[in-house]
Amino acid sequence: MNQSDYISIHDLSRDEVGEVSGVIQSPRGFHILRLLDKKDRKKMTEEERSEEIDDIIYNQKVEDKYRQWIKELREKSYVQINL
Repeated sequence: MNQSDYISIHDLSRDEVGEVSGVIQSPRGFHILRLLDKKDRKKMTEEERSEEIDDIIYNQKVEDKYRQWIKELREKSYVQINL
């Protein structure tokens, strides 16, 4: 993922819980967002925000790789069920 892949949610942060955004276009398609919850957060430095975003992206990539690995295992496996 590069910077242009992120959806800007800056305006959404000013909305109230439960509000729905308008249609947002990104390089990955069109999106409609609903604000489910707001949490008070401490002011983060740019470096802390960057680390948190990197962690989120890393976890998403690990999950994607895991799902791909499981899919490949299932395709390679042969299971016979005898009832």
